[in-house]
Amino acid sequence: MYILVLIGYLLGSISFSYIAGRLFGKMDIREHGSKNAGATNVLRNVGVKAFIFASVLDILKGVAAVQLAKYFYPEQDLLIVLTAGAAIIGHNWPLFFGFKGGKGIATTVGVLLGLNAPAALIVMVTMAIIVYITRYVSLASLVGTALLPILIYYFVGANIYYMLFAFIVAIMAWYKHRANIGRLIKGIESKIGEKK
Repeated sequence: MYILVLIGYLLGSISFSYIAGRLFGKMDIREHGSKNAGATNVLRNVGVKAFIFASVLDILKGVAAVQLAKYFYPEQDLLIVLTAGAAIIGHNWPLFFGFKGGKGIATTVGVLLGLNAPAALIVMVTMAIIVYITRYVSLASLVGTALLPILIYYFVGANIYYMLFAFIVAIMAWYKHRANIGRLIKGIESKIGEKK
């Protein structure tokens, strides 16, 4: 049954930001802007349509990985969270794209939607408000992922597998954003819509 974890990783490894860069901008998004294969870099360097394409499909692959595990093994919490985590790892370090991926936020939202929709909605609304007020996508991502353990505990309860998943995913997201954290502290982080 743990073949589903591998499937989750392979699903996550489909880099829709890379595909969006090729389809909409005829470019390798990993060679432009922040050089990150993520939706925010797509937005800055390719445009809104490409951003929507990448974001929606990155979310959906996260949902798909979780729902696949839930469909076949609905009572196996460990398997479900391992498959969810594998999808995020696949996005961050994709097998199909030289292990150069994004920071996993859209896919994290997707797996959270699959695990617990109310928690995911709170994260998305919180992130949207922070981006609207501050224009910092990175800050929104950091706050959104920091909320994961709290929301999982509130909506799911003290399930050891779900709680460990929430903490590990939050740590992984903050690790991937370590350069952003440094720029936020220095006040030099890029804002959405900011002209260079």
